[in-house]
Amino acid sequence: MRLYDAINRRRDTRREFNGTVVDDEVLTRLLSAAHAAPSVGMSQPWDFVVIRNPETLAAFRDHVASERDVFAASLDGERADTFSRIKIEGIVESGLGIVVGYDPTRGGSNVLGRHAIADAGLYSTVCAIQNMWLAATAEGVGVGWVSFYREEFLRELVGMPEHVRPVAWLCVGPVDDLPEVPDLERYGWRHRSPLTTVLHDELYGRRTDDYVPTSVAAPSALARREANERLGALATPPGALGRLGELGVWVAACQGEVPPRPIQNPRLVIFAGDHGVAAHGVSAFPPAITGAMVRTFLIGKAGVSALAKANGVAVRVLDIGVDENFDDMPADVVATLQKHKVRRSSGALHLEDALSATEVRAALEAGATVAREEIAAGADLLISGDMGIGNTTPAAALIAAALGLPASEVVGRGTGIDDQALTHKTDLIDQALRRVGSRTNDPVETLQALGSADLAASVGFLLTAAASGVPVLLDGLMAVACGLTADRIAPGAAAWFAAGHRSTEPAQTLALAKMGLEPLLDLGMRLGEGSGAVAAVPVVRNAVALMRDVALLSELGVE
Repeated sequence: MRLYDAINRRRDTRREFNGTVVDDEVLTRLLSAAHAAPSVGMSQPWDFVVIRNPETLAAFRDHVASERDVFAASLDGERADTFSRIKIEGIVESGLGIVVGYDPTRGGSNVLGRHAIADAGLYSTVCAIQNMWLAATAEGVGVGWVSFYREEFLRELVGMPEHVRPVAWLCVGPVDDLPEVPDLERYGWRHRSPLTTVLHDELYGRRTDDYVPTSVAAPSALARREANERLGALATPPGALGRLGELGVWVAACQGEVPPRPIQNPRLVIFAGDHGVAAHGVSAFPPAITGAMVRTFLIGKAGVSALAKANGVAVRVLDIGVDENFDDMPADVVATLQKHKVRRSSGALHLEDALSATEVRAALEAGATVAREEIAAGADLLISGDMGIGNTTPAAALIAAALGLPASEVVGRGTGIDDQALTHKTDLIDQALRRVGSRTNDPVETLQALGSADLAASVGFLLTAAASGVPVLLDGLMAVACGLTADRIAPGAAAWFAAGHRSTEPAQTLALAKMGLEPLLDLGMRLGEGSGAVAAVPVVRNAVALMRDVALLSELGVE
């Protein structure tokens, strides 16, 4: 196995031990790999106690079970339910334990390189554990690091001297296979965050340009194939589940797991912003409505707020480009609301670029940062919402530019404008397309010229979700315009998107067709805010439930 394969395949093994015991020759290779680890001052401060005695294994298992109960008692609600499904140890099942100790006296009192960093020897011991773990992965041997124990108990159990610290009990045993998804992710305890959440450029907090990927890897082809096989093996007539079956397969492919995990933490982010073009007669409502609706989101009384509460969706609203300062609100609320603000409003796209080059990059980065924050909070399904009077105009312009269409084929009535306003809106978009010209060949330039800060942030949000392997449920025109732009920037992103609902705006249907997406709902909605996608969340959950909980024909004795 290649090194990078071993790194990516390594898992904390709990339930996969197959009941056989590690061969002595293999064990020696694993311990030799550990002993070859780098150490501060060449001190080699580690010790390895190999445990095979069934009574010792059982005694440690019982101690760990007791400590597990102590931890479980500190949890409540959904967290407690999730923890109850996670098997913490395979101490007896593995048949062999290795206790790794750290001896700070090893190497003498003046260890080269440890004078300024007292814990350097401890770090060296952890390097030895990692060496062993990677070697075990290459050998087809599972390793589980048990952490539910008291150090004093383990020290006494294996007879370690007082000055030697027991750093780890490792369960070591052969496995037939290792899961593709770690248990803590599989059961929804925590999910791996993308590299970009911990990557800083020169100074802590300064991010690199990794928020703009140039391509996105597809969801798991293996999981998709296995999910389709499972779908065909369910105790239902062939094709009877229709779109629900297809949706369940998509979720499984995105998660890389069959059957897919339940959707437990869907999260909606509403990107709010004003648009310069709104002052030119393209909307039935004045721009001041944007700020008023932001306040409504904050108190949880908007249309999407009601839907989100009914469907267990977390909601967050951010002022990316609203044309006011919210001076009437508490300072701490405003600070959170405007944490990622790029500017007030945007340029009128038929007269000037909506954003500067610096602003479009700042907005993309803001959206990427928000996606990373939501993923770190455990999001397993993301939704991009919108709020901004006049926003259907830049959204339609983005789609027209991407598809090479005239305004007449993409323009809709937005908030309900009359025929005269519709004609005027069409003319302004055509004027904007003529102004921008061939710059529309570049998706980021298109976003700069025809978009807005809130739409650019949504694009960054969707790009990062897709690049991080988190599925997205798209809402109406604005989200779909941003999804299409994201797929232009990083081909492959659209494979991580599903369409929540069909908007009444013609541009949305055209963009969905381009991405090969068919809406889950068609309710005639044109509310925006992310509401249509939130209304579709139960459909996604139902699709997952069918994939998970319907019996297989083989379980019924049917071949």
